[in-house]
Amino acid sequence: MDLLGLLLISSIAQSAPPLELQVERNRWNSGQELQVKVRKTGDEQIFVTACQPVWLELFSPDKSAWIPQVHGSCQETEKAAQLPEDGMVYSVPLNADIFTVGRLVVPYGVDCIDGFPLELAGCRKLDFVASSNISISPGTEEHP
Repeated sequence: MDLLGLLLISSIAQSAPPLELQVERNRWNSGQELQVKVRKTGDEQIFVTACQPVWLELFSPDKSAWIPQVHGSCQETEKAAQLPEDGMVYSVPLNADIFTVGRLVVPYGVDCIDGFPLELAGCRKLDFVASSNISISPGTEEHP
């Protein structure tokens, strides 16, 4: 089973996540890079994927589902990265041809074995946290 399948199963019984996403605003333009801070909310060891730890998902009204947007390529065997105590800031490119609604998603593991890809690291818990919705417009005007 792949990481996405594991995350879908584990999201059924969600409690308060051990990390949070901080985004400076919720209106963006296509072509911009969104800066998001991923911060721990507790004392647990949190691991994220080393490549693309933050995913952009766009909502598809036709499918009534969130569709992950890939930006770059990753090696399937990349080791998971432990989230530092003070968190990390990541850049996420935003690309949309039409006005759309998106959200940011961070898959994570709790108390994992260091040196393995997230889905193979024997984590006590695998789950994800999602931001509140953001709007992305195809225009170039600045949003405060």
